[in-house]
Amino acid sequence: MFKMIGGDGREYGPVTADQLREWILDHRANGQTMVLAEGGS
Repeated sequence: MFKMIGGDGREYGPVTADQLREWILDHRANGQTMVLAEGGS
């Protein structure tokens, strides 16, 4: 599971890796998107 900070500054998640991949394909996330694995710091 992952959490991410969107371009609007809001936190989204937790989401699965599959959902995160879909967001990348939909251009909702990219290489500059801040993503944190659940339990990470």
